[in-house]
Amino acid sequence: MLTTKEISEMLSVSEETVRRWIRTGDLKAIQEGKSYLVEKEDLMKLIHQKASTTSSSIGKMASLLPLISGVGAIAGETIIKMITKKNLNESEKVAEKELSVKDINYHLESLKRKKRKMELEFQMKMLEIDEEILELQKFQDEISKRDK
Repeated sequence: MLTTKEISEMLSVSEETVRRWIRTGDLKAIQEGKSYLVEKEDLMKLIHQKASTTSSSIGKMASLLPLISGVGAIAGETIIKMITKKNLNESEKVAEKELSVKDINYHLESLKRKKRKMELEFQMKMLEIDEEILELQKFQDEISKRDK
């Protein structure tokens, strides 16, 4: 069973997107308290459906992957391998499968995008702080001039 957070991280979508899929019935889930739990098989069904449409988040993600033997199939396989890998990590009885070069390249690109996004967010925060500093310095100068 997977949580909405785990699914959102695997698919690089927001948790709200996962909850919307649940609300609209696209993704079957069991409500446990305030959380939802999703069977891996149900998630795989959704992935296969969404990977074929470029208007969906998964389909858009799939369109970023190299076109080798069908974008939908590649995205579906990659995500399914991620789910399978998580499942294998949970049960230490089964040996972890080797990742293919395609999977590693996809993961590297994903990490590079994530890193760039974090860098840009950091720069935005720094600019916001710089702006606030300038406003306070300006206010401080006005007070200093007034007090003289």
